[in-house]
Amino acid sequence: MADEQIYIVTAEAATGGRASEDVGPTFHDPEPVTVGKKQLKRVPVDAKLLKSQMSGMIATLEALFEEAEQKQGMRLSEVELSVEINGSGEVSLLGTGASLANTGAITMTFTRKD
Repeated sequence: MADEQIYIVTAEAATGGRASEDVGPTFHDPEPVTVGKKQLKRVPVDAKLLKSQMSGMIATLEALFEEAEQKQGMRLSEVELSVEINGSGEVSLLGTGASLANTGAITMTFTRKD
């Protein structure tokens, strides 16, 4: 995976203006598309960073669920999570009240192997 990238389309709040260092689009930086009050922009993310973020989140969740089974006797058969990846490659779980509408969220379902 040396220097591999994955592209993420991320939303940024539209500012309505241009910064002084902004000299316009280039061939390597596609111009953002405005949808509603947000601008969508395609940004490269390091594939190793994304893999590391996802692996860390899954390992932490696995430890939590194993602890619940050992200490509380609870056995989960399935877990569904909503995850969002930002333009920096950071992975976040969406909590209660977070909306999935118009976001780049991924819904992941983990099912127990028997």
